[in-house]
Amino acid sequence: MISALGTMAGEQDQLVASFPGFLDVLETKFAGFDRHIISVNTDEKWRGMNCEAAENCGNKGNCGPNAMDYVCGSYADTVFKCDRTRGAGLLYNAGPYATNHVCELYGGNRYIIEGETDPDAFACIAQVGTFGDDPPLADTLVAAVSDELNGPGGCNEGFYATTRCSCSSSSWTTRTASRS
Repeated sequence: MISALGTMAGEQDQLVASFPGFLDVLETKFAGFDRHIISVNTDEKWRGMNCEAAENCGNKGNCGPNAMDYVCGSYADTVFKCDRTRGAGLLYNAGPYATNHVCELYGGNRYIIEGETDPDAFACIAQVGTFGDDPPLADTLVAAVSDELNGPGGCNEGFYATTRCSCSSSSWTTRTASRS
């Protein structure tokens, strides 16, 4: 989870800068690991609504000096239910220090999967901006891995699989989130 509190712009930049090293470790130490990388909504709202408020787009025609690339009035065609759902993967971060455009990820998911070739994909989903509230992190984590969001038709469909020991045998079984 990445905080969007007003003080987090520097930390988000550091996170993005460190991502190539993190990816190198995954690729060398965990070859064949089916990686899924997600940045989730922590506060049940789309932060671009702060841009659309009267004090920004309504009067100034922009979202302020740190979000000049935000296009006022563009959200109606690009923001969906998942963009306003706690725990759902973020594809359109908006506001100061945010990406301010829709992220298009390989595979059409709300998370990065093996095969993503865009070197800026992580930056796109990780630069969440600074228009966020102080989020309930535990609730967000629970929501992000819930059956509702990860099951068929969910915002994060297919994001995770859990590995559990079958109590009736000594073999390990993999159970996906799409259980009934």
